[in-house]
Amino acid sequence: NEKNFRTQVNLPEDLYFQTNKARHVGRFIAELVSNICIHANPECHPTERVFILQTHLNNNSLIIITKDQGKGFDPNEIENGNGYGLGYIKKIVENDLNGKFTPVSAPGKGATFTIDIPINHS
Repeated sequence: NEKNFRTQVNLPEDLYFQTNKARHVGRFIAELVSNICIHANPECHPTERVFILQTHLNNNSLIIITKDQGKGFDPNEIENGNGYGLGYIKKIVENDLNGKFTPVSAPGKGATFTIDIPINHS
């Protein structure tokens, strides 16, 4: 069962931050892309499946936004520890990196995730 996606990626060229944060950011993106592939909406035509990854710097924060047209889910499941691996992202972002993790989704409606991580950049 092959799943194809049109991908849009926007990454700032001048992004510098500590190694431990870079490692976590890579894992977050990998987890979100994995979830998109696993939970893609089978009713959506492959040419209509879009995964958007945007990152930008806002003052002293790195903002990561992902959007998809997948099956969607109840964001309260993350709070209950049943979050398809998203509980890991929430925990690390909020507890270890002093950031914010904001999921917006509903069953059948796809998902948008915003991660806001404080950084030091030069």
